[in-house]
Amino acid sequence: MNQPGSDDRFVSAKPLPPLSEQSIGHWRGLLAAWWFVGGLAILLSTIAGVIMHFSSTLYMDEWDGMIGFWQKIQQGDMGAWWAQHNEHRIVFTRLLFWLDLHFFQGQGYVLIPANIILHLAIACVLIFGYMRFATQRHSWAVVIGVVLAGRFLWMQDDNLTWGFQSQFIAVYFFAIASFLAYSRSRAGGRFAPQAIGLVLAFASMLSMSNGLIAFPILIVLAFVLKLEWRYRLLCIACTGLAWGLYFYGYHSPPYHASPVDGLLHHPGTVVHYALNFLGSPAAFLGAGNHAPLVAGTLLIGAVTAMAAYLVRRGELNRYRLYIGAVFAFAAAAALLAGSGRYTLGLETSVASRYTTPALIAWVSAFLLFADTFGKKAFWSATALLGVVVLPAGLWSQRAMLTMPPQPFYRDVAVLGVKMGVRDGSYIDWMYPRAGQDVVVSLMNYADKQQLSVYGKDWARQIGTLKFSRDRVDTNTCKGSFDDVRHVDGAWLLNGWALAAADKTAKLVVLTDYDDATVGYGVLGEDRPDVAKAVAGASGTTGWRGYVIDAQGGVSAWLYTQGKFCPLAANINFRPVDYVKP
Repeated sequence: MNQPGSDDRFVSAKPLPPLSEQSIGHWRGLLAAWWFVGGLAILLSTIAGVIMHFSSTLYMDEWDGMIGFWQKIQQGDMGAWWAQHNEHRIVFTRLLFWLDLHFFQGQGYVLIPANIILHLAIACVLIFGYMRFATQRHSWAVVIGVVLAGRFLWMQDDNLTWGFQSQFIAVYFFAIASFLAYSRSRAGGRFAPQAIGLVLAFASMLSMSNGLIAFPILIVLAFVLKLEWRYRLLCIACTGLAWGLYFYGYHSPPYHASPVDGLLHHPGTVVHYALNFLGSPAAFLGAGNHAPLVAGTLLIGAVTAMAAYLVRRGELNRYRLYIGAVFAFAAAAALLAGSGRYTLGLETSVASRYTTPALIAWVSAFLLFADTFGKKAFWSATALLGVVVLPAGLWSQRAMLTMPPQPFYRDVAVLGVKMGVRDGSYIDWMYPRAGQDVVVSLMNYADKQQLSVYGKDWARQIGTLKFSRDRVDTNTCKGSFDDVRHVDGAWLLNGWALAAADKTAKLVVLTDYDDATVGYGVLGEDRPDVAKAVAGASGTTGWRGYVIDAQGGVSAWLYTQGKFCPLAANINFRPVDYVKP
């Protein structure tokens, strides 16, 4: 018979005792160390990737933007400094062009380090602002890690390895520094913060058209900070001056949509583009094709909610205004990009170069969150991001190891053009096909002036280095001549070569039956099969070269340390016997 009453086989669960302050401090210390080390690892691995992918062979806009600019100023056209490049006036980047060309013949020894320095400068401004002016400073180690990760993730590779892109980084550096300086202004205070902020805004405008957005943001800051009217009017006057100067003589680029037309007649598409733009890092972290729209929408929603919360509570201060200005600048850049490029398709919004402002937006949102909410919320968010986002960011760094060998393809294009071969399949890697007549003309000019890659020994030797039996050394290399195919007006040959004692060997010389030099090849193609099969071989031992015509069979020789080392022939190539497809 069942008896009523409680079942004493079960006892009520007792709540776990709270963690001690010492235990909480221990776990927070580990989390801070994880973020700091993770951010530092991203910084160092990205610098290693930039070195790995460094090339003096110019790419895309560098040909007309850099070589074309140099050609004009050498002809006395000083207007080239102010001339538009698309919709931009890239005065700052042209200064870097001039320095690189004047001191290093345009080989990238100023431009590529400048990209790293500018990214680091943005990080330093954000970190300095936090450590010096933040209302709540929960953990300098976490913030440094977050900022370093946001500034140096490899997903921004276009803005790291492409010398032309210094403008794209500089415009944000000068604007962010401008907002920090101007935010220190106060009614009745010194004029210096305002002066510095306005000068930096002008520098941002002279980097890229996006810099024009800095001035309206400074006007808003001037009113919110309740500066004297004369200073508000000065900021408005500087805005009018900057915009008027910029648009004097301006002409709309032929291939871009009108931003005004886009905003008025296609607002949905423009906003969609901008949200994808802001959320683009999610796609590079492996979250899928639809993630950018979701991430961008969540970002805008979260920052809007934080701003409303601070306004409602009356808790806006100069630091929070500065962080809000940084976010507004990045968000406005996304909207501007959408209004001018929505006709190119939404897929173009998820581009490597756009992740730089998108990541700035995300970092600024994190800094605003860190300054708005308390310690518990900060460490909870830091833990969540440290488990989900930081590992994904570190994992995404492996992309630098699997990128297409674009520098090598561009070297093959340089080789072909110098030999009189227009192999569009390689020039395509360097410049759009529709403009290849222009780029070939600029390549010939750079060759004559020995600029860029044409200042390298291997490029100078194309056409001048001649084979000699007296300089043959059979013991200095390994390699082979593996295959051949016909291209327009020439034969394209390929193989591999390795000189153990000469890691700088770059040029392959091709000869015919009479030992006449009939072509050249360039080393640097990815050959993982060789790296796996041959001891001491790197992954870039492949070579490709051109022969226009030859008498009898063709032989390949690696030029190393002043000697010609024979490469084994795996095929018997005689141009006269090959049937052109």
